[in-house]
Amino acid sequence: MAPAGTVNVLLVSARDGWADRVRAVDPDRLLVHEVSGADLAEEGDTLYPSRWPKRGPSGSGADAGRLLREAEVILLGLPYPSRLYTRTGRLGWVHHPNAGASNLWDSDLWGAPVTVTSSRGSNYALPIAETVLAGAMTLARGLHIRTMRRADFAGNVVLSGKTMGIVGLGGIGGHVARMAKGMGMSVLASRLSATDRMRNVGPVDEVLPASLLHELLGRSDVVAICVMLTKQTEELFDADAFAAMKPGAILVNVARGEVVDEHALMASLEAGRLGGAYLDVYAGELHGEPPPDRLLTHPAVIMTPHISGVADETGAVGFDLFLEYLRDYLAGKPLDNVIDWDRGY
Repeated sequence: MAPAGTVNVLLVSARDGWADRVRAVDPDRLLVHEVSGADLAEEGDTLYPSRWPKRGPSGSGADAGRLLREAEVILLGLPYPSRLYTRTGRLGWVHHPNAGASNLWDSDLWGAPVTVTSSRGSNYALPIAETVLAGAMTLARGLHIRTMRRADFAGNVVLSGKTMGIVGLGGIGGHVARMAKGMGMSVLASRLSATDRMRNVGPVDEVLPASLLHELLGRSDVVAICVMLTKQTEELFDADAFAAMKPGAILVNVARGEVVDEHALMASLEAGRLGGAYLDVYAGELHGEPPPDRLLTHPAVIMTPHISGVADETGAVGFDLFLEYLRDYLAGKPLDNVIDWDRGY
């Protein structure tokens, strides 16, 4: 059912210029306000992620609280305060412009009886996929090695003809599959919704159920972690998973650091079993913890500061999706990408 009358929209930690674009969707019905996540925080709240700087206009906490109580629609950027839902009064829908629902674990929105949507499958998918291939190729060709000695490049490999294993065949994984296939690689992938093996699914030669992860790892020369962080995928890459990987394989993680048991990762690197790792994320990153020195300084590891989605054309993809969903919301149409709290995304 379409909402009646004026709709109050609250933009939390929004970027400059977004408010005007929201108003333009329906200037006669939308009452749009902006507030920073820091201004919404009250005593006892924590901001997530703690490492992110405050964004958006600064105002009084009292005004921010009133705007939160009156909001029917919230565009929830980062950072945000841990207590949000319990302080609302008219809330009907929240859109999180990021892809990962795990960003909401620390919020009282998690599991709340309100519609929450995400930008899963679209947000930054293309540049992240390109980064997966760039990281894999850098390690395979030894481009991260700072030396002028030919002998140090003796272990370089050609990726064409090798196998790319994609853990999580969503929006990012689909782009990775297409690019890897274009490089002449065979492509395996796992998908949570798969109940049996499926062959020749688009550019993917074989899709395996998530239960066959270790088989995928044993057959892959490059493993790309593109899976959502959920309670089920937390430390999915444990000691058993690393033991199942093909010797000399390359690991690429552009998902969340918590998907990997970093102690098991280091053990595999130090044993010489893993050929190398490109990590755009690490456990504890979003809580302001520094990267582990053992990973940061390891010669077979490349680390970047969560920049795989940074590019020239994609900075507002999640926001553009919000505008699309806002038109649907005003028209009373069902929304896509509604987070399933039991599934975790």
